[in-house]
Amino acid sequence: MIHIAYIDDSSIKGKTIIKQLQKETKVVRFNRPVNSSILPNGYMSATEFRTEVKQGLKSKLKANGYL
Repeated sequence: MIHIAYIDDSSIKGKTIIKQLQKETKVVRFNRPVNSSILPNGYMSATEFRTEVKQGLKSKLKANGYL
């Protein structure tokens, strides 16, 4: 029988449970989120990533006198 569980990985207990389950590779399998609009904690969308990179690049270029 297969059981589906939702674990809140933003809490310490949730992270501990996930780490313990990841050790049991023979009986536990993790699936990626099916709905791409729901991102796991700590991940960012491609748009957010692109914006962060552009802002970081602009600030570095300004700091070094290229802009």
